[in-house]
Parts: sequence; structure tokens; C-alpha cells
Amino acid sequence: MNPHFLFNALNSIQELILTGKSDGAAMYLSKFSKLLHLVLTHSEREFFELA
Repeated sequence: MNPHFLFNALNSIQELILTGKSDGAAMYLSKFSKLLHLVLTHSEREFFELA
């Protein structure tokens, strides 16, 4: 996963928190955590199916 993507995603979440948009921050953080979980879960596999 591109480090620039991670940096931008976390900065976006931070911006939502600082501007008081906690619902948006919570939604973004939830989706981001699911994405990271999937990436880390499948990172040891050389191939996997796209469904």
C-alpha cells in the first residue's frame, strides 16, 4: 500500500475531527480500518481471488 495514500487518509480523518464532523470521521475511520485489515490479512498471500 502506498505510504502517500496512508498519509492522505489519516490527514483527511484528522481534518474531519478538527472541524467537528465526528460522524464523517467515524465513518471514514471505520472504512479505513476495514481496508487496512483486508490488506494486512492478504499481504502474506502471493495470489488471491477478486470477487
